[in-house]
Amino acid sequence: MELLSTYNEIKKRLDKVDFSMLWEGFSPFKFAVYNDERVVIEGEERAVGAEFIANTAIYLDGEYVAIWKLCEEIDLDVLTAKMVHEMFHAYQQANGDKRFPNEFDALVGYKYDARHIQFKLDENGIIARLFDKFDNGLFCEVFSRRLYRKTCFPLEYDYEAHIETIEGAAQCVEYFALKALNEKKAKDFSESMKKRICTVDLQIPARIISYDVGALLLIICKNNGIFFEEKTAVAPYLDFLTEKLGAEHCRSTSKAEESGESFGKLGKNHFSAFENVAVSPEVVNLCREDMEFVQRTCELAQKTYIKTDCDYPLKGYNVYSARFYEGFLISEYFVMYEVEGKDVCDFGNIVLKLQDGRVKTIYKQP
Repeated sequence: MELLSTYNEIKKRLDKVDFSMLWEGFSPFKFAVYNDERVVIEGEERAVGAEFIANTAIYLDGEYVAIWKLCEEIDLDVLTAKMVHEMFHAYQQANGDKRFPNEFDALVGYKYDARHIQFKLDENGIIARLFDKFDNGLFCEVFSRRLYRKTCFPLEYDYEAHIETIEGAAQCVEYFALKALNEKKAKDFSESMKKRICTVDLQIPARIISYDVGALLLIICKNNGIFFEEKTAVAPYLDFLTEKLGAEHCRSTSKAEESGESFGKLGKNHFSAFENVAVSPEVVNLCREDMEFVQRTCELAQKTYIKTDCDYPLKGYNVYSARFYEGFLISEYFVMYEVEGKDVCDFGNIVLKLQDGRVKTIYKQP
């Protein structure tokens, strides 16, 4: 796609979108489209700089700018909505949003437990139904399930809730921007999100599916007049509903008396309905195959060294799909580390051997 004409087509479409209707306080930010050699920003083309990596928001010349790399043909309405998504990240950063997750701690600590994944899949099935037809009882059940996961799988829940806040909100705004441009394309987008959250093979890695879960829940709230704080806050957007509606639903549906045993803010017996989840063979296979893939990738990568005897601070990696296994970090497309005070990028699919957060050996994935 040609840069300048694409930039102008996006700008023309952005003029049709009422940003005040997308999210309280949100307004347009500067944007840029780029390729490996050139970038267009504010209608002017110039050489691309090293700061242009991936599709995101970057700090450039004293302000946040949404950027998108043009790699292949893409529908212009869809591309415009995705640029709005990246503008929302600029909005989050410009307003000092503190709810970005600690990616490295989650990468190391997140456990892919088959029971947890199955429970999430059951929850996601309810979310998909709610998108098409709202039911207050089912809506409250979703948050009682989330409260159970928050209690039993705190690290996993917390990471997902922060991704749902940062990326889910941006994808929610993307959906409404696309709806303002073309309702059919927005419907196709929502249908694809509903399908993804219910697909077993897409539950790992958790970061990716959390975009869709967060977006769908926030869209459901906005479509049905359910309040959540849209302005920048400390807690994840949906945590208030998890604590309030989840607790109320557990109490109203449980016949058990408080046992006196601490289990979050409720007695343990209030969660008894969730204790015996039946894990499907598909979920068991997913977890087994994923572990085999991660182990195999790390083993094969060790046959192809890029650099040995390193001691570099780790500066960045592709958080979108990164994995961690016994001290090895697997990253698609790039890694970044510091050498003598300068950031260095290695491009490609990379495996790093880490120790105390520092890069010790760099391998090329097979």
